[in-house]
Amino acid sequence: MKKLTIAILSLLWAVSAFAQSDFSIALYHPDKDLKERVGGGVQEVAAFVKTVNQVWNETIPSNSERKQSAIVVGLGFNRQATAWVINGNESASETATMKLREHKSPWISGGYFAFALIGADYIHESDKEFSPPTPEEWATVVSKESSRMTVDDILAVLLTKDDSFEKSVPDDFELQLLEPLGGKILRPKNWYYTEGHRDPSYNWIISKEDVRKGPYDTGVRIQTLVGIQKETGQSPKDFVLDFYEQKKNSVQKVYKTCDPQDQGLFTRICLEVDEGAYRILYSLFWGNRVDLVVVSTAGAKKEDWPTYEPIFNRMAAFELIDMKRFEEK
Repeated sequence: MKKLTIAILSLLWAVSAFAQSDFSIALYHPDKDLKERVGGGVQEVAAFVKTVNQVWNETIPSNSERKQSAIVVGLGFNRQATAWVINGNESASETATMKLREHKSPWISGGYFAFALIGADYIHESDKEFSPPTPEEWATVVSKESSRMTVDDILAVLLTKDDSFEKSVPDDFELQLLEPLGGKILRPKNWYYTEGHRDPSYNWIISKEDVRKGPYDTGVRIQTLVGIQKETGQSPKDFVLDFYEQKKNSVQKVYKTCDPQDQGLFTRICLEVDEGAYRILYSLFWGNRVDLVVVSTAGAKKEDWPTYEPIFNRMAAFELIDMKRFEEK
């Protein structure tokens, strides 16, 4: 198989904490992505690794054969999970995927996530420049597309976007419709939903406090601006980038930024900042083919941010528009 060239920002290796310690773990994303994309963070991934190890054992019962293999797992939106078994038989990947989907995988938002369990004998001392396990299917995607692809690029091709959003709602959330566009977002149970629209904008607030009684301290606001080019003379992209730079230069502290990420209909960038008593994450989207800008603002008091950041991470996977609803008209 032709060696796959992929852009991996960071490859983190860790010796397994399991009793037998007969495999290692490889992460195909930097640790900051784990924190941002996996709602339950490291603990949720660690718990799921046990499930993957169980599936791996069931798929390749022979300990000696399993040590010479690896299992790569790709996680996507709406709890999608696909497995690729390397050095197994032809049906091993399909079997492992079916078994894996019998379990509850981590909730992923804002991208994809991949990791591998690697048998102790898969890596040989003679391998001076060992590269992470590369499924044949990944290599096929790269050969058809480009010699330089990120893991996200590959998984975007292989993990189809399942629109059955409601099938994967975590136990402590409810599915909230964003009317009148028919979008969907995860709303924490007992949080409030408010909408207020004025042409040419749509506004929704999901908050811990009831905004009908006053300002809120903790929550997510989504604002959609339609007709940016018409109203401002700027393209949606330029409008967002101007807002981004102005906000970045007006605050005392910037916690993090996100590079542009093409999500199909939109491109997203983000900016997490200190604003007085609050810590706020701005997720900014410009339409790639539509004259539309979306601004999502997740905020909480600085001392409360560690408590609510995992909740905001889960809510980041909102769907703005139910395209099927408009196709039917």
